[in-house]
Amino acid sequence: VYFAYLECIRQEFLRIHSSSDEHLLKTYGLGLVVISTSAIYRSPLHQYDEITVASDLNREGLRFKVNHEIFRNVSYRKKGLVFTAEQTYALAPIDGKKPIQVPTVLFKLAIKRLTV
Repeated sequence: VYFAYLECIRQEFLRIHSSSDEHLLKTYGLGLVVISTSAIYRSPLHQYDEITVASDLNREGLRFKVNHEIFRNVSYRKKGLVFTAEQTYALAPIDGKKPIQVPTVLFKLAIKRLTV
């Protein structure tokens, strides 16, 4: 279920920037692809747990990394950090060519939106 949350975060990132996988594909011939994911499970989540997700975005050349932390909010179980993950993304052309540089304007906008 944690990886489903990570995909929701990726989709929300695109939505915040008035985009979607379909828009990137049709307009630019690009996809926001996940290159790698690493995760550390700290505690299980249970039905009815409320969570908060914090994400931090960093550019690394042609790619950018997003560090995620999922916290359990106050509930009948112990609150606190339950999951951490690091994902590496790239904007990649669908024609099979190499990933392209994340435009500085998009990166700065992403940082601004994620920290609001």
